[in-house]
Amino acid sequence: MKIWNPIKVIPLTLVTDDSFGTRMYYEDLGPYQCYTWLVTDDISGTPSSLLTRGHACVRCRQLKRRCSGTRPVCRQCELSNASDECEYLGRNDRTRSTILQEEIDRLQNRLLQLEHPGEAQGGGIPLHQPYVSPDQGSNPALSDLQKRNLIDHFLNAGPLELGFFLHPGRFRTSALLPYPDGHPLKPTGSLMDAIYLWGLHLSPDSPEQQKELLFDHARLDVASALSGDHPNKILHTVQSLILLARYCFVNLKHLEGRCHIGHAVSIIRACGFGSIRSNRTSSFISQIAPPVDIIEEGERIMSMHFATSTSKCWAVILDVLADVDSLSNPHSPQPDTPWPQEPEVYEQGGDFLAEGYSFTLVNFMKGIPTLDRGDSSLAMLAKAIVCWHRANTVAKCIEFHMKNVSLSQDHSDQMISAYTECRQCIANFLPTITEARNLYRPTPAKAVILLEARSIAHAANITAASIFPFLADADSTERARSSLISARTILDLLNSPTLGGLQHINPVMGEIWQLSYRLLVEDLKRKISMGGTRDLGQRQLENSLKMGTTVIDRLSKTSLFIKSRLDIIRGYLSTVEIDPY
Repeated sequence: MKIWNPIKVIPLTLVTDDSFGTRMYYEDLGPYQCYTWLVTDDISGTPSSLLTRGHACVRCRQLKRRCSGTRPVCRQCELSNASDECEYLGRNDRTRSTILQEEIDRLQNRLLQLEHPGEAQGGGIPLHQPYVSPDQGSNPALSDLQKRNLIDHFLNAGPLELGFFLHPGRFRTSALLPYPDGHPLKPTGSLMDAIYLWGLHLSPDSPEQQKELLFDHARLDVASALSGDHPNKILHTVQSLILLARYCFVNLKHLEGRCHIGHAVSIIRACGFGSIRSNRTSSFISQIAPPVDIIEEGERIMSMHFATSTSKCWAVILDVLADVDSLSNPHSPQPDTPWPQEPEVYEQGGDFLAEGYSFTLVNFMKGIPTLDRGDSSLAMLAKAIVCWHRANTVAKCIEFHMKNVSLSQDHSDQMISAYTECRQCIANFLPTITEARNLYRPTPAKAVILLEARSIAHAANITAASIFPFLADADSTERARSSLISARTILDLLNSPTLGGLQHINPVMGEIWQLSYRLLVEDLKRKISMGGTRDLGQRQLENSLKMGTTVIDRLSKTSLFIKSRLDIIRGYLSTVEIDPY
């Protein structure tokens, strides 16, 4: 048999190789022997139709030889001891070497761009951001100037009031570094999204559509924030979640807010932030590196209290279980982390006990004296929230068991003991709340935090005083009087100069003010129903109630939650013929 050759016709000898199901034709070219493999239809050795043009492997194409088309390695490449498998490409496919060469060109073009930023680089190679995935990147709707302005607007609004526990100076310096978004020296993308979102929210006349776009972007980024390799991803993710949770609660997105704060609490627990400087023996081994300095350790301490306090507040407001409640469950881990100090104290090296800490919350609730004074504004707020949440939990437990369970004497004694302990803790705490002038480096922002702490502590007293276990006891009248005093104190704090000019406050205060107004209006209705003209005290109360609604109305401009509580308060006032506008 003869086959056509571009140069000459050469006789071929058929050699059978049944192991491959093919036929090999041997060309006798003297000392230079060549083997050509063709697929045949049967033992007769007649070649079948060859591989169509363009379907041979890449290596056979380059060597211009016939290819058997077998996979993963064709016969020709196997005989030549090729080091890798054959590569088969379609009409529009690129080879691996082509892809690698394009990536080399891309990186070389990036180096030239970084070395000569003012010069246009040729080549047409599109550049991508190396620190983030293609679907993340910075928000295209914000310019660099807008980002800087939003960062400053956020920090000027009082970062502690917004739940921001990171060091403001360090954060701003790193956020404004001239590096691409996602660079290890800059904050994580999810944290920056949350900051931009809050900065835009606090800006006057900010477009709602832009806030929604930023909010969606922030949610997507925080969902995958822990999957990267950023050196500060743990702390920055917790901060992002707290800020997003606060944003959700402010805007009545309660379910999503609970998800974010629950995620933050879970991360804190997993990282051991509840056992910072603990002197108890534990088998827990932290999976994150130790803090680089006292300032970062302070950030971790504050993150633990900010996250758990936020969770407890909204558990009370939404009437759900908190994500963490070690006091109600003795089998859960008891936090040992000390009370938070003022941020400036951490800058000075901190004020820690050499012997360490243990059972921080348990000792506070049981009235056990410790050397950890916890007299900072942040510590006062954390303690007040513990009291409020504990009073609400005890009240609900007693109410449930009174309605649904026949209590044994032992169980009844436990309920009374929890109730007594809660009331005593609140009574002991209220007189110890620090005055703003006695704080370390007092500031208006710290004065606001102390006002919140004092208001929430009085709300805890109202809640605890409303508990009537089993039978009305002898001091029920005294408890009612104590509740009214606390409600009036909350109203007086609302009308104090401390809140003058403030544009945003913790949305939890909307719930506290509603509680105060409800009690005061009910008492006012009772007095009116008794007949007679309104005395001076009643008229002064009415004026205070009207002034308070003016303050709440101003603060509701940045909080839909506070606005919703203001609507309820106005409904209360209308029942006693007080114009709430």
